[in-house]
Formats: sequence, C-alpha cells, structure tokens
Amino acid sequence: MKKLLIILLLFISSSAVIFSQNDDEAWKNQTYIKEQPLTKEKAYDVVIMWAAKHFISSNFVIQFKDKEMGKIILQLVGTIEKGFLNIKMDFRYTFTISLKDKKIKYEFETHGFTDTGRMGNNNEDEITEYYLSVVDLIQNELTNYKDDGF
Repeated sequence: MKKLLIILLLFISSSAVIFSQNDDEAWKNQTYIKEQPLTKEKAYDVVIMWAAKHFISSNFVIQFKDKEMGKIILQLVGTIEKGFLNIKMDFRYTFTISLKDKKIKYEFETHGFTDTGRMGNNNEDEITEYYLSVVDLIQNELTNYKDDGF
C-alpha cells in the first residue's frame, strides 16, 4: 500500500511539472485562423508565389506542399531585435499553412534560437509580434490578389 501511495504521489507531482512547463511555453506554438477571399486552390498558388518572392530559395524552405490538401509546411529562421541595443537574435521555427475556401490557418512552432542559451529569456512578445507580421504579409497578398488574365 505504501509503495502504491509513493508511486501515485510521484505520478501526480511529475504531471504537475509537465503541465506547468506546457503553460509557460504555450507561446512556442501559436495558431491564427483568418478569413481570406479566394478559393483553396487560388490561395495555395498565392502563398507559393509569396514564398518564392520572400525567400532566396523557396525550394529550400518549403518542406512539404500539397495543393489538393491545401497544406504547405516551411522550415524557417526568423530574426527579432532585443533590448535598447537592438541585439539581433535568430530563431528556428516551423510554419504550417492550411487552406480551405475562404479560410486560412497559420501555425507557428518555435524550436529555439540559433545562438543557444537565449530561448526563454522573455522573447515571447517579440516572437508573437514577428509571427503576426508574417500573417499580415500573407493576408495582404491574399486580399490584394488580382487575376490579370495571363
């Protein structure tokens, strides 16, 4: 009985640690769902064009793309500036875009900083701001898309 009680207490305490870590690091996984004016297929094309315009080699950053599924997965490095000296810090993240007619879901998963030791030093606000700027860029592309007939 005593062993069972000790095992139960260890399980409860380890579960509490896991849940508190998840709460503290919830900012690492961010999802935004937005309206967009295009069909899934047209929005897919616009997002692929956006990637081609914004990255030196979109083939390098795009890890998965499937027009029928309406899904694009990119592995990227972002840069934020920190402090009054505007120290630049690079961080790695996975960016998943899921498309449906008139809807788009943006999912960001932060993996860590390229300069180790900087993760978790109150960078949540800067990273969230960075992710929202990426969402705004793509939303603008989708909203302002004009089919020129070519």
